[in-house]
Amino acid sequence: RDSSTSRGLGDVYKRQNTFQTDFGNAQHFVVNNGYDTQSIRFVPQSERVQLRLTAGYDKPIVLFMGSWHKPNIESVEYILRIAPQLPEWQFIVVGSVGDYFKDCQLPHNVMLTGSIDDKTKMHYLSIATVAVNPMFSGSGTNLKMLDFMGSGIPVVSTPIGARGHIIDDNIYPVSYTHLTLPTILL
Repeated sequence: RDSSTSRGLGDVYKRQNTFQTDFGNAQHFVVNNGYDTQSIRFVPQSERVQLRLTAGYDKPIVLFMGSWHKPNIESVEYILRIAPQLPEWQFIVVGSVGDYFKDCQLPHNVMLTGSIDDKTKMHYLSIATVAVNPMFSGSGTNLKMLDFMGSGIPVVSTPIGARGHIIDDNIYPVSYTHLTLPTILL
């Protein structure tokens, strides 16, 4: 994809310098992480509120997305611990990570979607008030951050959840914490 259809945030220069240190002048190229601007649409906050209300959600929505993978399971366990402290928020967990918890007793303000298609994913991205990425372990770049930011959702993430992204707080503010998430949302 060319830059008109895909945008990426990543620490490209650092990785390129590391490669050169490890492998010398071997021919190489860096492929940035990105998201598809044709399937992930930016939704302004004013439109987001109306879409959320039209979809039948009267509470603001906290969105998390992830596959059935240990770091995502840890994140959902954290969300399940804090959700009861925030009854005025609706937590929506999108993706196969929710299948891990399908037989668990959930707080009343937590909904699991399981695996969904791209159209349904965009629906949830368009109605979310805030996205969370409370990652405590794992490696690599969390591509969900690109979907969150590309769709215009404010993000609260741990530093591990934001790793691999160059995020200019003057352009896109991201809060890097998990210890105070309930405080941030209150």
